[in-house]
Amino acid sequence: MPEGCVDNINDTMKPCSICNSTDRFPSGPCRPCAKRRALSAESRREYQRKWYEENREKHNHRQRRHRQKHREKYAIIYSNNKRARRGVSGKLSKDIVQRLMKQQEGLCPCCQRDLSDYHIDHIMPITLGGLNIDENVQLLLPECNLKKGAMHPDDWLKTLDHKPRGG
Repeated sequence: MPEGCVDNINDTMKPCSICNSTDRFPSGPCRPCAKRRALSAESRREYQRKWYEENREKHNHRQRRHRQKHREKYAIIYSNNKRARRGVSGKLSKDIVQRLMKQQEGLCPCCQRDLSDYHIDHIMPITLGGLNIDENVQLLLPECNLKKGAMHPDDWLKTLDHKPRGG
């Protein structure tokens, strides 16, 4: 159900959660929001621009709240994608951390310790021509990642005391 719409007919007198209007259709949605959804793309962009100008602080507060709630996504994935825009092709998917955690069984592939804190590491470093894609990343403990640095994977494996898990 669209945000701002009501769940049942008894809620038609409640104000809209988007625009606080109580002017509603009998089916539930408020009239101003329904009219706004029906606008053309050009007029919708104009409406959004005007809303942003009038509500800049509200917008910034929402952005900050969203970034705090999704701190991991912004800090790790977006930073890697930003680095990738500097000339490296590829883009990491949003659920890469969860998939890698499951694939690696929550363990660092270098030292076999629990990944309570982790870095996303490019297996083939970007500086050596690696791509910013899901298949080229792994989760490492921060100390393992900092030791690895921008080493070639073969050189890194030679420095390890033991054979890494799965390889």
